[in-house]
Amino acid sequence: MITHFKSLVNQAMRRTPGSPSFFKKKPPRFKAVWPQIDEVEGFLVKGQEKWLFDTARSLPRGASILEIGGFKGRSTTCLAYGCVNTDKQVFTIDKFKGVYADVADREDLKKVFDVDFFHHWQDNLKRNGLQDYAIPYIGDSRVIGREWTTPIHMLFIDGSHLFEDVMDDFSIFYPHVVPNGIVALHDVTPNWPGPYEAWHQHVKNELINVGKVTTLAYGQKPRAG
Repeated sequence: MITHFKSLVNQAMRRTPGSPSFFKKKPPRFKAVWPQIDEVEGFLVKGQEKWLFDTARSLPRGASILEIGGFKGRSTTCLAYGCVNTDKQVFTIDKFKGVYADVADREDLKKVFDVDFFHHWQDNLKRNGLQDYAIPYIGDSRVIGREWTTPIHMLFIDGSHLFEDVMDDFSIFYPHVVPNGIVALHDVTPNWPGPYEAWHQHVKNELINVGKVTTLAYGQKPRAG
């Protein structure tokens, strides 16, 4: 499965504009695409959609965005819309199926996750014409991370909410984040002790210019030295 998606990544990275005029078209304004984003099921808190869109839009040409945990594509849609008419790319890692250990005791969420929701993710991206801007990696982030080599300009961690899993995602992919790159964690709230403790005890100490958008915490990787 990983080999298959590596070929998709290679295709995506070859999606290079043919001339400088490619960049004369800007990504759409958030207000224009919000109705489409709001049709996609997900767990973002109001205001976080715009932050994801704006942050993706602010990244430099050729930037790579990695999100861990895509569910049905609400966050992916926000990020991908911020890449429209550019050569930026979103990569999404998710198992796209099964009850994760972090929701095993949450009956409400078990019903949501104990299905194969990859086709929902795929359909939502296609319906919005964003399939060329978002490439899925289906599998365990720790396994995929062993072969990861692409520099990351924005890392959005929203996979398993167990403390050790959040820390694994951060530890594995943070070395690939470029200096001044953005790192963000979702569900940084006492209601989710894993992301909350990972952020306050470890992650934010590695970053500068930290901030929050409700339950989404973010910062920048400092330059070396």
